[in-house]
Amino acid sequence: MRYTRLIAEGAVFRIPLSNDRAVTGVIARLERTKSGVLAYMFDTNLSSVDGLTSGKFRSAKLLDIVDVSALDLKAGVWPIIGRLGDWNRSEWPIPIFRDRSGVYSERSDDDYQVCTRLFRQPHIEQWYKDATYGCGALVDHLRLVLGLADE
Repeated sequence: MRYTRLIAEGAVFRIPLSNDRAVTGVIARLERTKSGVLAYMFDTNLSSVDGLTSGKFRSAKLLDIVDVSALDLKAGVWPIIGRLGDWNRSEWPIPIFRDRSGVYSERSDDDYQVCTRLFRQPHIEQWYKDATYGCGALVDHLRLVLGLADE
């Protein structure tokens, strides 16, 4: 598990989707046991983050914000390619999530697994699907979002 020490807030990693396509993720929060991460996923195929600032990175197309297992990060299957030098936790907030029944939830900034408030508010414009992905399921989800499911 040599990659475990590199798994930290602000770390940037790649998820290969096919031979010539990958997406890039930024770890926004670690699950307390470090078995999962909350990650912002972008439609950009980076191999390095040298000289890249958070502002420039955030201009890339955001695909999703996800809760995902850290197994492939720990195993090095999803390589960590660097860390944002100007990482600022407050610029990468925990989003509002919505579950299948239409209930929205706010999460603790200290532990994104802990719900601090539940509510029903259909006028919220930006929310994310409340789902925990395994590594393979996230790859399938991203391939579907990008229209690569048939490749």
